[in-house]
This record gives sequence, structure tokens and C-alpha cells, in this order.
Amino acid sequence: MEQSDLAQNASSDKGTVKVCLPNGGFNVVRHGGSINIQGIITIVTQERRSTGNGYFSGLYAMRLTRPSSKEVYWLHKDFTMQQVQEKYLQKCPGADWRYDLRIRYLPETLRELANKDTATFNFYYEQVRSDYYLELHTKVDQDVALQICCLDIRKYLSNASTGLDKKSTLEYLDREIGLQRFIPHGMLDKIKPKLLKKHIQTHCKKLANTSELDCMLQFLELLKLHTQCDQERFEVDYGTSESFTIPIELIIGPDVGIQASAARRIEFKHINKLKIEDCKETSKVALRLKLTTSAEILCFICPNAAVAESLADLIDGYCRIHSEAECSVWTAEDFSEADRKRFGGRHKLGNNDGILLAEDYAEIIEEGDYSVPAVRDYELNRDHIELGIILGKGQFGDVHKGTVMTKEGTTIPVAIKTCKSDADASTTDKFLEEA
Repeated sequence: MEQSDLAQNASSDKGTVKVCLPNGGFNVVRHGGSINIQGIITIVTQERRSTGNGYFSGLYAMRLTRPSSKEVYWLHKDFTMQQVQEKYLQKCPGADWRYDLRIRYLPETLRELANKDTATFNFYYEQVRSDYYLELHTKVDQDVALQICCLDIRKYLSNASTGLDKKSTLEYLDREIGLQRFIPHGMLDKIKPKLLKKHIQTHCKKLANTSELDCMLQFLELLKLHTQCDQERFEVDYGTSESFTIPIELIIGPDVGIQASAARRIEFKHINKLKIEDCKETSKVALRLKLTTSAEILCFICPNAAVAESLADLIDGYCRIHSEAECSVWTAEDFSEADRKRFGGRHKLGNNDGILLAEDYAEIIEEGDYSVPAVRDYELNRDHIELGIILGKGQFGDVHKGTVMTKEGTTIPVAIKTCKSDADASTTDKFLEEA
């Protein structure tokens, strides 16, 4: 049976979820209540995968946030959409809940990721780039920001025939695209435009022979070095039992593993089991780690269940990526007592094996970009546009003087940018990104 037929035969229990992507786009997915989070992740990533073989498909995770209250939840891959509804959304029906598809677990090297799974590497690059311009830029100094700016420019103009160190190229970028695309907000006000362009030219000379891939890798490595964007940190109490703990900043990342202190580092491959339990005498929640290297059970006391579940999801994800077994160490049986009571035996409903059933299916019904208006009033009838003389030539095409007739019948003068007729797909995409 075709997927469309299955969708028509599905029960009225089906719902939709908008999954937001790092590049500003989104997918709206229609699903059955029994589909689990991994199933939603799979259908979105498969839809976007035009290159690569999905070698690192296990790096993705789903984050649920409520921006107005700053609540953040990382959803267990085995949770069904019905269980997500019961556990989170029912607390505040109609609230501004947001689903973000993110890469949360990283392999040991980014070059390995780039070589083995191009689509996932590109997704991660867009994610880090978005994070940088939104917030990570506050952690770097001006010189590093300029280096990152030039790497981003070099990648953007990877197919350019003109040299990046030429004044004309920078003038084109400033005029046609805007340097604010490559420089964080605020930095443009701190340095004079002429001096800024001079610095950019100096840095760009060093990148003349740098490939697009190497630009991306250097971009990511610079941010990793100066912002630790590949690590997550948790304020918890650490010990071997609830009675004997000390407050620490727990650091987790692909290079450091689980770092409880300068002298205590735990490798992901040594984790045998995770379990979440409510603390007996407080409202805090304990995350217990059983190791393969000893009988010792480590205890991390978290301020609430959301932090404990986020920590458990992160460790479990890294264990799947870095261990030879590639199996989960945090399953439904290891949820907190409250979740086990809430879901009972229904935790087995989730399915991510790609078999679409009436109650257990998902399909993308809409794709979009937040930068594109929802109402298509921006489209113009070509018969109402008249090209005039060429005013200038850009990297992707010519800019013409022209006129356009409005819906009211008024003719107004405009500048019209055109794309070269022999442009390849990559150049056309970049041209449309500017529009």
C-alpha cells in the first residue's frame, strides 16, 4: 500500500508537528499517535538527505522548548508522540511549544563526519553557524570574529572566479548581500567600515587556496576552541550515594567524555547502564551510572527531572555513537518512577522501523523557510516587469534599471537583479538565498 493510502486510512487520532531546522527552514510532519521521536527524526532527515549514506544518522536529537517560559526538554527517542503530549504539552495546552531537530552527539573528529556523511556534516555546520550568529559570538574576540567572518565569506563564494582579497569583491558583498550576513550584530558598530574591509582583505588573502570543506572545518574548529560549542555543562551534585555528594560542573563532550572533575574522566564505552530515580528526602532527581570497569555506581543529583533526563539522553546518545555495541543504555524501563506510572506498559508502542501502519506512520506534508512570507503576495507577474539598461554586473548576474506595474496599475522604477542563464544549480541556489 502506498504512503498516501496509509495516510487516508489512518484514524482521526493523527496529528501534525512542525520540526524546525537550523537553517531557518521547517518540515510539517503528519503522524499517527504511536510513532516515536526516532521515527519523526528519521523521516525528516531522510527527506533532506540528497548526499551521503546516513552513516551518522544517530547524531540527531529532538529538542522541545517553550520560549516564553524558557523550558527545554530533550525527548527520548523511544517516546511516542502521544506520550510527549501527555508528559509535556498537556501541562500548558495551546502554549508556544517548539520542536527543533538538532545534532547533539558528535563523533571523535569532524573530518570523519564530513568524509562519511556529508548531509549530516552540512546540517551540523548550519546548526553551529546559526548558534554563532545568535549567541556564541559573544564568547569570541574581534580578531577571532574576523577570522570566522572570512571563512564564512570564502565558503559562500566558493565558486567565485574573482579573488577574495580584491576590493571589488568586498564592495560587491557589501552592496549586494550586506556584510551583516557574515558579521555578528554589534561588531559593525565597533569598527570603522574602511578598517573592517581592510582587515577582511588581509585575512582573505590567507584563504585564497582553501577549499570549501576546509573552510567549514576551520570555522567549526575555531568555534570549538574558543566557545566549547561541542560540550554541554550541568550543575549537579556528584558522589557515590545521595548522602555523600559535592557540587560540581559536569562537562560532557566527544573529547572529554564525562568529566566529573579534573582527575575523574569517564569514557562513554565504560557506561553499562543509566537509571533515573526520585530522591527520597528532596524534590531533586538522581541519575545513576553503572560502569563496566567496576562495581561502583556513580550518582549525579540533578535539580529537577528535566535536567536529569537531558543528562541521561546526552550520555546515552554518546554511548550509542562511541561504543562498539551501539545500543542504548537508557531504556523505557529506566525512566523515573513518575514516568513509569504515567505510561504503564505503553512505552512499547513506539515504532521507528519504517513500517507505516494506520496508527504508526509519519509523512512530511509541508516544507518551508521562515525567511519566506507565508502569504505569496511577493510574487510578481513577469508581464508587469520591464527590463532596461544594465546598471552593473555582479557575481551571479546583471543588475538592470527597470519598471514594475503594481496591482493598482501604477508604474514604479526599480532595480532588477538577474541570474546568469548558464549558472549551475549551486550558483542558482545562492542567488535565490539573496532574494
